[in-house]
Amino acid sequence: THHLEKVERPASYKGRKRKRWWDGEVREAIGRRQEACRNLRGKIREKREEEGTPLEKDSKEWREYRSRKLEVTALIQSKISKADRRFLQELKEAGRDAPRKFWRHIQSQMGKPREDATLEEETTGRRLEPKEAIKYIEERVKRMFKGDSVDGVDNEGAEGRLEREVQPSKEGITQGELKRAIKRMQAATATGLDRIPMRLVKELGPETRELLRQALSRIMESGHIPAEWRKSKLRLVYKGQGPKSSFGSYRPIAITSVLYRLFMQVVRNRLQTWAEKEVILGELQNGFRWGRRLEDNLFVLTQAIEIAQMEVRPLYLCFLDVNKAYDTVDHSKLWRQLAGLGLSGEWIGLIKEVYRGTEVVTEWQHETTAPVACSRGLRQGCPLSPLLFMLYIAGMERKLQESGEGFTLEYLEGGERRGGRLPGLIYADDVVLMADTLHGLQALMNECGEMGEALGLGFSAHKSGLMVFGGTEGEEAASLFIQGNPVEWVDQYKYLGVHLQKGRNYLQEQETKLKAKSRRNKGIATARALWGYNRYEVTRAVWKMVAVPGLTFGNEVLCLSSGTRQYLEVRQREVGRAALGVSRTAPNEAVQGDMGWSSFEAREARAKLDFERRLSRMCEERWTRQAFKYVHLRSSQTRWVRRTRQLAQRYDVDGPLLYPTAEQPEQQNIRARVSESETQRWAEAARRKPALALYAREKQEVRKLNFMDNSQGSAMLAAARGGMLRTRVLQAKYSDADVGCTMCAQGADETAEHIILECTGLEPEAQCGVELAVALGFRESDERADEPPPVEITKKRLQCWWRRRRQETTVATLAASQA
Repeated sequence: THHLEKVERPASYKGRKRKRWWDGEVREAIGRRQEACRNLRGKIREKREEEGTPLEKDSKEWREYRSRKLEVTALIQSKISKADRRFLQELKEAGRDAPRKFWRHIQSQMGKPREDATLEEETTGRRLEPKEAIKYIEERVKRMFKGDSVDGVDNEGAEGRLEREVQPSKEGITQGELKRAIKRMQAATATGLDRIPMRLVKELGPETRELLRQALSRIMESGHIPAEWRKSKLRLVYKGQGPKSSFGSYRPIAITSVLYRLFMQVVRNRLQTWAEKEVILGELQNGFRWGRRLEDNLFVLTQAIEIAQMEVRPLYLCFLDVNKAYDTVDHSKLWRQLAGLGLSGEWIGLIKEVYRGTEVVTEWQHETTAPVACSRGLRQGCPLSPLLFMLYIAGMERKLQESGEGFTLEYLEGGERRGGRLPGLIYADDVVLMADTLHGLQALMNECGEMGEALGLGFSAHKSGLMVFGGTEGEEAASLFIQGNPVEWVDQYKYLGVHLQKGRNYLQEQETKLKAKSRRNKGIATARALWGYNRYEVTRAVWKMVAVPGLTFGNEVLCLSSGTRQYLEVRQREVGRAALGVSRTAPNEAVQGDMGWSSFEAREARAKLDFERRLSRMCEERWTRQAFKYVHLRSSQTRWVRRTRQLAQRYDVDGPLLYPTAEQPEQQNIRARVSESETQRWAEAARRKPALALYAREKQEVRKLNFMDNSQGSAMLAAARGGMLRTRVLQAKYSDADVGCTMCAQGADETAEHIILECTGLEPEAQCGVELAVALGFRESDERADEPPPVEITKKRLQCWWRRRRQETTVATLAASQA
């Protein structure tokens, strides 16, 4: 009940979304301030009416009001700080979903955009009134999900099929399965029409979770799906391009019940286990499969491009776009495909039951359409849909493998010819065909087109593209077709998030966009609007958890130019200096050591060397393994081979091994070795700089600080740690300025040590017997409980010194101008 009340608490008040820091304590404090304000206003009015004079500023009412106002200000600042600290912790726990969580948070702070778009009729262009728009959307959605069969429960193909001997388990759901399913789902995921939030499910106690497991187990064993699970809501989200008045400019997003998604997670895991054991899916498909990654496809494709360029032989590519892939799956054909793959009638019956009588209601501008029956397409937002689509096109994959066409990747191993022809790669519904000849590529396109027509899938010719690497430019004049439509030759194409460009430097466009992204992310990470809690902590967290994952995408296989790698390092140092509050003269080693993060080169080393170890242990049937063996056994010095070898030598990791051995380091050992080597190189670089003499002696590892804040003293502390505090002694190296301290009468030189430990003209008073390393936070102190930490005293003294220096400079400037 406690968790239910917590989750169901209204998220808005009178149409306004509540702030994250709002709670009862703030409400009560504001109430006290409002009461004090009313009393003050009444007293002012009374004083004016009776005596005709204003109320004294030191009256009891004024003091009470100011006290309550300060109380509210301090309380809200404290609440904001706690909320920001809590949000950073949530970002850390989110792992790979941290960027998505961060941007969702930013959007929530900006407020919900108004849905004031007016739809227009597609044929006439007439503007539709709100009621007409709802009817228009309903008709468009009907066309989208209308299929040949009404409910998708036909028995066509049920007879005569050959079921495999091994079938997925239909037993009750175990605690482990339920636990894994709950863990995979985000707490903040959208709720379905039943309004049951995932956050509540995650908070269930052992007894309630057991009841949930029993309920889901009964559904699994009986095959009867709750009626509430058949209905989902559809939201139209603007794609970001195209006129807002056009229905085609919106992407329909279906949201199902979270309990339905939990159940289907278990169903998908069982079906996927069966499909892998029975080798239902081939080696071309790497999408959403255990032990396979998106990087596998990128590795094979990039290595094939470089092999073609190095061996001066053509590689023809055709990137195919399946038009509305999931939405056009025919249910009756899907049942026949599953039966043809040997899935039992009991399991097909369960999936049919999931799709029987499904409906969607569409939300638009606070209105909801009538329910629309879905007799075509896979359910959006369903964990099982990607696997069902891969099983649906498994025949297409098999046809490609049996065609005999493709890009040749043959090599000799032990005197025998190995490898073969690679016809293409598939990642869920992303297809790229590969061939040595134009004729072979057209043959593969014909196979896909014919199989697509048999399955009811259409390829979008204008969204597809042809490219050639290593061949002659004249061959690009040839016309190739998919399902009777010509496909254009393109100079660049975006495949799985990577921009490929025609020519030897095929990642040039990718690098250009990466630089632009780094500049944009730097601006976001260093934005002052995010500093409410702690500039250092927030900037570091946003850069590390939000910016870095996007900037290191594909690090395992993509080899950027040295200029781009250096560009990313510079942007990271700029973010670090902004977080610390230091100038651009701060040494790079001090910035990295105090920010406690790795360089982009070390991140690349961990990614590539981990990936190389994975390739050495991969089973021989994988095309990723075949490409890996090809470049090594044929001594093809591709960029990835050269870069991996360079990183292995630089970070003292054993070189690439083609075959696994017992002595080969595990991935965790590689990561530890890279971190150890990076620390050694960082320490050696720091020792070479005179300004970092104390820093290099006291700072033993790259580790984040825990005493930084938003004060000027904190920034001065960071500068002093890096040996770049702008004292008179430091300035005298570049000018003829006097080096004596003007803050006290001791006649000593103004050094960092003097300012922090000796100067008597600064406040607060320096603690006795404290070493400089302790005062700068390099070492822990033995302070008593009744005394502030030495590092806090240092920040206050440095802030006092800086303010007085600024005052002296201002006075001197004014005097010079008057003279």
